Amino acid sequence: MNGLVERVLSSPPRAGRSRLIAIDGPSGAGKTTFAARLAELLGRAGATVETVHTDDLLDGWDDQFTFWTRLVDGVIEPLRRGEAGGYRAFDWAELRFADPVIRVEPADVVIIEGVSAARAAMRDWADLTLFIDCDAEIAWARLAERDGPALLAPLRRWKEREAAFFAQDATTDNVDLLIDGADANRINRMTTPTLSVEEIRAAVTRELPGVRADLERLARIPGIAFEGFDFEPLERSAEAVAELLRGCGLQTQITRIGTGHPAVLGVRPAPPGGKTVLLYAHHDVQPVGDLTLWESDPFEPVERDGRLYGRGCADDKAGVMAHIAALRAFGAGTDDDRLPVGVVVFIEGEEEFGSDSLPGLLELHKDTLRADVMVIADSGNWDTGVPALTTSLRGIVNLFVEVKTLSQAVHSGMAGGAIPDALMTLSRLLSTLHDDEGDVAVPGLLSTTASPLDYPEDRFREENCVLDGVQLIGTGRIVERIWAKPAISILAIDAPPTSGAPNAIVPTAKAKISVRLAPGEDRKQAYATVKSHLEKQVPWGARVEVTFEHDGDPIVIDATGPAYDAARAAFKEAWDGTDPVDIGVGGSIPFIAAFTEAFPGAAVLVTGVEDPYSKAHGPNESLHLGEFARVCLAEALLLAKVAEL
Repeated sequence: MNGLVERVLSSPPRAGRSRLIAIDGPSGAGKTTFAARLAELLGRAGATVETVHTDDLLDGWDDQFTFWTRLVDGVIEPLRRGEAGGYRAFDWAELRFADPVIRVEPADVVIIEGVSAARAAMRDWADLTLFIDCDAEIAWARLAERDGPALLAPLRRWKEREAAFFAQDATTDNVDLLIDGADANRINRMTTPTLSVEEIRAAVTRELPGVRADLERLARIPGIAFEGFDFEPLERSAEAVAELLRGCGLQTQITRIGTGHPAVLGVRPAPPGGKTVLLYAHHDVQPVGDLTLWESDPFEPVERDGRLYGRGCADDKAGVMAHIAALRAFGAGTDDDRLPVGVVVFIEGEEEFGSDSLPGLLELHKDTLRADVMVIADSGNWDTGVPALTTSLRGIVNLFVEVKTLSQAVHSGMAGGAIPDALMTLSRLLSTLHDDEGDVAVPGLLSTTASPLDYPEDRFREENCVLDGVQLIGTGRIVERIWAKPAISILAIDAPPTSGAPNAIVPTAKAKISVRLAPGEDRKQAYATVKSHLEKQVPWGARVEVTFEHDGDPIVIDATGPAYDAARAAFKEAWDGTDPVDIGVGGSIPFIAAFTEAFPGAAVLVTGVEDPYSKAHGPNESLHLGEFARVCLAEALLLAKVAEL
């Protein structure tokens, strides 16, 4: 009840200076008792309260619903003008209206309770509508005690008519709260008067300039979680995200495990009986790599041809801002707050470096993070203008392999031809990871099947910057190669630079390897399989050491059910009638597998802001601003639809 009082008093009145509360329900359900209790609590909170019982306005038994004009003309319309209203109360013993006019002051709150009080006409005026119901036996027992056996016959006719009225009016489907009249402490459903689709569109459009400005502010912070980088920007990035969430009225904290990097957690509890949606993104970014390949400063966002360029503009600070845009569209944290669901916003701070702190964070905050639906804004769409839900992701194992052939470098002329140098040895070893077609040649790694979507080779080559004349590797359809089969990439090699290299046989060389795992693969077994392969295949008896860096599980999502239907409908509306497609993703998001394991009952919706030209992780990463606007709209529409599930 305290939450109900807070909700009533926190919203501006719709009727003049008074907030109208309509309490409806069948006879004997407990409307009058509930109204008295609510009035008492509102008074304790400092509000002035008036209560109108519609039974006092009825002109006898046959005026059960036709009294309405009397209520509107005498009470509601004056209150809407900020004036006092009034009515004459019906004397049920004398069967006539009494002479004194009962004055209804334009108080802070005016409660109108009685059968049909929350009818459709009232829902246009009321600040809050409630329907109280209880078991029929309880209601009849109350009526018998209150009115006596003599009135049971007319009460039966009365209750038959009220039941027909409620069905015709669809009252229970349209009120804000359903309350158990047998236990007034139990609110079975509370809804927030939400926005129409067009209102949501207008709200998102209105908020986008501020959202973009905040995105650019975030993108200027070089928050990188990789070893060897300055971690102070990650602290600034986390605080900037926390500030955004506080601005949306969320209870917000910065959290971490041990020496891990800062995550941000913001919470807005669901209304009683309402849904909770978890919104995930990450605020850390990839290193920029070779600066000479960037056309502009990676940490100074710049717009070119409708795209916003900069590290993190797409992956994944735009994901953060899509969540903020959706919350702002509903006025979250303002006097006109109409957010219809509870939200838990979890913004990770080390996703790009493997999410090592994630299991600990999930355990630490497991009660807070429970949700009905989870929206992961860290994937992408099938094409510009074509939205997508990601239904599978490959897993990942990153490792290092180091080979040694000498205790120190020796003269290449004196010993060359007899001693294998470490670079040659490493090259030969790495070549065993693929066959002549370019497929992974490590026995024991799983391959699966992929979506029937066609990905034309010319489109793939263009979107992924493949040079003319360079052949693609692997066999099978392209979507199978990038979504459903393992892939091994050599990310980096430690060796002497060509500039200033001496004529000496290199004694040691090291490579960083990324293994992408097909959906269904076990990441620990995959690491053991690749490690064993490298140890067995090293040539010429060279010493080899394989060390683990980080990993993440692959995942397959059963994208069926009401939440997925709601997401597809929201996407279709946001993309002006274009149906979304289900896609796989060759990348990995460790958070999803960890969360689904911790909370198996949640519906997981993997969405994202990227399009095929975003070039996440590469130079000149960018965000298509038109697609970003659609993503923001889709998420806002989704929140509205989830509230109705």
